[in-house]
Amino acid sequence: MFKGKILDPKFVHESHEIYENSWFPDYIKAGSDLLNSQTSELLERLSKHKDARVRRRLAENRCCPKAILEALSRDAEAEVRSAVALNSETPVDVVFALALDADPTVRFAMAEDLGLPSGVLRVLLRDENPYVSCRARKTLSLLRRKWRRIPERDKENVIDFPGTDNEMFA
Repeated sequence: MFKGKILDPKFVHESHEIYENSWFPDYIKAGSDLLNSQTSELLERLSKHKDARVRRRLAENRCCPKAILEALSRDAEAEVRSAVALNSETPVDVVFALALDADPTVRFAMAEDLGLPSGVLRVLLRDENPYVSCRARKTLSLLRRKWRRIPERDKENVIDFPGTDNEMFA
């Protein structure tokens, strides 16, 4: 015997309407692995979405086009700019610019990232905020210890990109 409640069709319709008018469907689209195949109109709409969660999700997506990441790097919300800075696909010049962001929470999030170019971490070492500079020092220390554990034969395969100041012991 069925003991659950029978859903009122009116309630189901209203719930679906609320879902369709919420930020969640756009949040799902912003996190899609198929983001590159989306239309530029959709990407533009998502990058200007009224809800910061959608813009942050778009900024976190590694499939997000570089032009959109660059635009999101100037977003009003610090959480969106932090997501741009931590996205491995963000152009290096944008990451360097974000290392000078006015909001210390953006710079602190960057200082914790082991994937950041060491040149950016060195910029954060000189940050006016003691929490940011201390975190950057700890992150660089972790990277140096990690670097020392790599066998010499594997260090020969490391590529140093010009202009990014990637040398670990400079």
